Amino acid sequence: MNALLRCAAVVLSASSLLASTAQAGGPVGGHYYLQGVTEVGSELRLRDDGRFEWFLAYGAMDQTARGRWSERDGRVVLTTERPAPDGDPFRLDAVFAWDAQTEERMRDMEAARAGDLAQERCPFLAVADGVSAPPMIGGPEPSPDALAQAARDSLPPVASARAVFEATAASALAARAYVVSVMGDEKLQRDADDAMRLAVAAMEAYRANLAQARDAHFAAGLDLPDLPEPRIPAECGMPVATDAQAVADAQPGRGLGVVIGDPAAGLRFSGIRVEFEFSDGHREARVTNRGGWALLRPRPGATLRRVSLRDAGDDDGVSAGRFAGTIEVDPAKGDVLAIAFDSARHSAPAFERMELRVDGDALIPTWPDGDERGRYVRE
Repeated sequence: MNALLRCAAVVLSASSLLASTAQAGGPVGGHYYLQGVTEVGSELRLRDDGRFEWFLAYGAMDQTARGRWSERDGRVVLTTERPAPDGDPFRLDAVFAWDAQTEERMRDMEAARAGDLAQERCPFLAVADGVSAPPMIGGPEPSPDALAQAARDSLPPVASARAVFEATAASALAARAYVVSVMGDEKLQRDADDAMRLAVAAMEAYRANLAQARDAHFAAGLDLPDLPEPRIPAECGMPVATDAQAVADAQPGRGLGVVIGDPAAGLRFSGIRVEFEFSDGHREARVTNRGGWALLRPRPGATLRRVSLRDAGDDDGVSAGRFAGTIEVDPAKGDVLAIAFDSARHSAPAFERMELRVDGDALIPTWPDGDERGRYVRE
C-alpha cells in the first residue's frame, strides 16, 4: 500500500471530492455509497461520459481512484487511468510568514520530539499502566476482614518493585554511558542492552503490582493510599536546549517550515523527508507529520537556501526515494513554504482494475484479495 495515500490526512470532504456537474445516465450510472463493511467509508460515481471517481477511507488510510468504467454481462469494470509521472513531482505553491498558529504547531512538535527522544534513551518510560484483573466468578465471597487484609498485603510488593526498578534503571543508564565512553565495545553493548531490558521488565512489574494493589483496595471499599512514584533518572528528562532552541527563546515566534499537500485532492502528506539546506552549508532533515508539516528553528547566522524532498519509504520495507525534488528558497518572501505534490500523477493507484457485480440497483465489489464484501447502493 502506498505510504503517502495510507498516511494522508483528508482535509476536504468526500462529498466535495466526488462532486459532479453531470447527471448519472444509463442503467447503472449514478452515485453509490458502500454499505456492509465495518469501519469503511467509500463512494463511487459512475458518470454518463464513461468516467468514474472512487473514494475510500479506513482509519488513517484514504484512497482515491479515477478512470474509465464499462458494463458487460452484468458486471461493471473500473479501469484506473494514471498520468505519466514526468516532471518534478513537487512545486512551490505559496510562501507565507510565520504566524502564531504555526508557532503553536511548532511547539507541539518540539514537545512530541523531546518526548520521543526521552523514550528512546529510556524505553521504560513507555511502559503502560497495569491492567486490572477481571472479577472472579463463583466460589465463596471473601469476608470484609479478608478483603481489608488483602489490600494491606498488596502494598509491600509495590514498594519492593519500585525499589527494584530504581536500582535497575540506574544500572542500565550507567552501563549505556560506559559503552559510549569506550566507543561501543560489542560485548559491553550487549550487556547494556540486557540491562535496559531488565529495567523495562522492572517497570512492568511495578505497574502490575500497582494495578493489583488498586484492585485489592477497590474490592475492600478502601482508597488506595498516596504512593510515591518511582524516581526517574535525570538522563530520562527532556533534552537540554539546543542552540536552535536557545535562539527560539531569545527570538520567540520564529521558525522555518514546509507543508506538503495536494490542493486538487484536498490531501496532506506525511512520510516525506525534507532536508533544509542553509547558506553556510549546514543541512538538517525532518519528516513530515500526519498534517504534512516539517518545521525547525532558524540557524544562527545563516539563511535557508533550498529544501530537498523525497519519499521517506513505506513502513513495510518498500524502498525510499521513488520520487524526489528540490525547491529553491528566497528568504525575503517568507518563512513557510506551501509545496504541492501531484498525488494522482506520482503515487501508485489504489487499484488498476476492479469488478463489481450488478445486483438489482446495487453493485457488489470484488476487492483485490478476490473476495466480495459489502455492496454499493445508489443514492
